[in-house]
Amino acid sequence: VLCNQPQWFRPPRCIIFGHICSGKTTLAKWLCDKWSCPLISPTSMVQKHLTSDTPLGSQMRSLMLDGHHLNDRIVFQAVRESLCSVECITRGYVLEDFPTFSEDMLPIQGQLEFIMMLKARPEYIIELQVSTVFAGTYLTILKIMSLK
Repeated sequence: VLCNQPQWFRPPRCIIFGHICSGKTTLAKWLCDKWSCPLISPTSMVQKHLTSDTPLGSQMRSLMLDGHHLNDRIVFQAVRESLCSVECITRGYVLEDFPTFSEDMLPIQGQLEFIMMLKARPEYIIELQVSTVFAGTYLTILKIMSLK
């Protein structure tokens, strides 16, 4: 049982889906702030392992230094390690930017099944829907702003 938590408390575990520029990351950061739980994304997990001295980080660095890209197997391993960590099990998490669309290792359906088989699988699924016109306009604005 968590300290200072009622017996019925269940940490929030959430996955957010949506197209690019639909607000996934913004919502994920907001939820993590409100729930005091970690934000898990493939990109952040790769960055975490690359900057820390973990066996997986060493494997990632070695692959990248040899000119190879990080395959889905390694990225999935990083995500799985995070989702199965004590922090995510006890405090919950928000998972975003997953599934990956490369489908190198598993098709999207297989990736979702992979996540749902974990001990700390998501209990809440959020799908953000925005029009392609809005997303395209927003992406154009971001590109223009980055040029300044």
